[in-house]
Order: sequence, then structure tokens, then C-alpha cells
Amino acid sequence: MVFAYLVTIKLRRAEDVATFLVGFAPLLTFSNRNEAETLTYEIHRDESCDRTLLILERYQSSESLEAHRQSQAFQDFGAYLREKDIIESKSQGRFFTELLDASFAAAQLSDQHINGEPPKR
Repeated sequence: MVFAYLVTIKLRRAEDVATFLVGFAPLLTFSNRNEAETLTYEIHRDESCDRTLLILERYQSSESLEAHRQSQAFQDFGAYLREKDIIESKSQGRFFTELLDASFAAAQLSDQHINGEPPKR
């Protein structure tokens, strides 16, 4: 089962985004190179508020999320953020579990098309 974890972060100033990314980049690199069970690790900016960021994480298991949190790279990122003091507020992270994956949905649509049925929407 795939686990997703979402965190919303509001920075003090829009200019702090660059500072945040400088600290986030080593964690992202570490995760991509060393955490095989990390499926997605992305950062997005809110289009309506340029100081609000969303971190989207997806893991093979809850254990792989915990291993990520225990990594030295994650600990270093936390220390970096405390030192820079650029966070205005941070949401309590929220966990989600996958209900339906894209490959299953695509297979269902493909089967319907092969059987001459229009895809159900």
C-alpha cells in the first residue's frame, strides 16, 4: 500500500523561497539517490500565495517514511531551517493512503474500449 504525506509551509517572505530551496536540495538529492522506497518527493508553490509551499511525499510503506525521517539528510534540513528561521507556519503533516492507482484505472478504461464500450467517466 502506498502512503502519501502532505505538508504545507508558509515562509515569512517570498524571498525566503530561495533560501528554503538551498536547504531542501540536498535532502531531495539524498532521497532520490538513497531511498528506493520513496516514490515521490516534490515541492510546489501555491499560485495564490508565493510564500506558501506544499511538500508532497509518497512512500512504499510507513516504515520507509520513518526511515526517511531518521536519515541524516532530513535531520540536517531541520537544523538548517531552525538556523535560517524562515518558517512562519507549518501545517501538521497529513497522511493519506492510496485508493486507486493510475495503472489500474488505465487498465479498466482500456478493457472497456477493447470490448467496444465507451469509457465510463
